[in-house]
Formats: sequence, structure tokens, C-alpha cells
Amino acid sequence: MSPWPTVEALLLLVQVLLDLGDRAAATAHLERVRLLLGWSLDGADAQLARLQRLEQRLARRPRTPSVADPLTDRELVVLRLLRGSLPLREIAGELDVSANTVKTHARAIYRKLAVSTRQGAVTRGHELGIL
Repeated sequence: MSPWPTVEALLLLVQVLLDLGDRAAATAHLERVRLLLGWSLDGADAQLARLQRLEQRLARRPRTPSVADPLTDRELVVLRLLRGSLPLREIAGELDVSANTVKTHARAIYRKLAVSTRQGAVTRGHELGIL
């Protein structure tokens, strides 16, 4: 059985994992690719070149994400509450403000974090280390 489909799939998986920021899993899969390519070096020049590019990408320091317009203290409180499953109306009750105020804070959070969903805001907050 040919190792090429497995190598191709693993190289694509490594790219996706790097894009997602999962460097540990990407490293583990790169090791598997290196082992597979080590067993069959004939005709593996293109795959070896891809492997080297991915290893170079992995060796670079990950970008430290930043927010150009930092969140206010109140927006940070709302972002922390967005982690849970409470609807905006109940978050408003927790903060003793109107639902429209929470919606305004949520829109500002989404804009500042460059996301369009609640889950995206939470994920970005984790990436930034503010959650």
C-alpha cells in the first residue's frame, strides 16, 4: 500500500493545526510524516520540501495577538459572561442593565476583537489571554 495518500493527508492536517494554533499536535503529525518519508525517499522531493516549509513555520514564534482598541472594563465583564450559555437578556439582569446595553457592549466587543459571533469573541479572548 502506498504511503502517499497518508503523507498528503497529514501534511494538510499539519497546515490546519498550525492555522488553529495547535503547535503540539502539528509537531506530532510532522514527526509521523518524517517517519513515513524516511521509509520511502524515492520521488518524495515535493513532500520533503513541504515538510521543511512546515517545520520552518513551526519553528517561528507564534504571533502574539493584540487588540488595537482595548476592551473597557465593562466590556471585559460582558465578554466573561458571554462564555456561558446565558442569553443576553439574562446577562443584562446579572449586570442590572438593559438588554440593549448588553447588545451594545457585545457589538463593541465583536468589532474590537474582529469577530462576528459570540463563540468567536470567546475564542479570541482566550487567544489574547484576557479570558
